[in-house]
Amino acid sequence: MAQWEKTLRRVMGGQADTNVDFQDLCAMLPHVGYQAWRQHGSHHIFVHPDRPENINIQPGKSGKAKPYQVKQVRDVLRRYGHE
Repeated sequence: MAQWEKTLRRVMGGQADTNVDFQDLCAMLPHVGYQAWRQHGSHHIFVHPDRPENINIQPGKSGKAKPYQVKQVRDVLRRYGHE
């Protein structure tokens, strides 16, 4: 299983929102259809060609993704039928 698939399972499982590596989260998003659009400071913005919602994430101090942003990513993916 590829690392992005492990990250996707972790994100969708919702059990480890505080323990998702930021770089792994960024690497997973293109595999589910999101493209890195731009980076403004620490904010990384991802867009999808068929979805109106952008994903805006930034790393926490520990190099992990911020837990509330992991939840937001999970909610967006579920909203558009990605389980």
